[in-house]
Amino acid sequence: MRVAWIALAAVLLCTLSAAQRAISTGSDLLAECQPAVNSLNGVPISSQGAGDFEFCDGWITATNGFFTGPLAGNLAVCIPSSVTIPQEIRVLVKALADNPRELNEDASSLTYHAFLSAWPCRKP
Repeated sequence: MRVAWIALAAVLLCTLSAAQRAISTGSDLLAECQPAVNSLNGVPISSQGAGDFEFCDGWITATNGFFTGPLAGNLAVCIPSSVTIPQEIRVLVKALADNPRELNEDASSLTYHAFLSAWPCRKP
């Protein structure tokens, strides 16, 4: 399990390095992803907001690879193939906004828990 968390950290670190943004808490992530939801709702966004949308899209894509991939093991999240990245962004932002007391916690962990709540794997 420790290897899986190290792999997640490496993936996220690469994503963050490319974006040159420091995301460590739920507050950081909410600040980056809320403009994406605003854009999805038809609110005009600035070029900075467009960058936030792209960052949030990248964050979701990176974490999906970990939470649904072969390294996930017992940590797997079962996101249906019909779910789109914009839907995942909405789920993440809602979970963050609905739990303000948790916003100081690790962004990766909060992302995992948001997706696990929305799309748990059914046990046979």
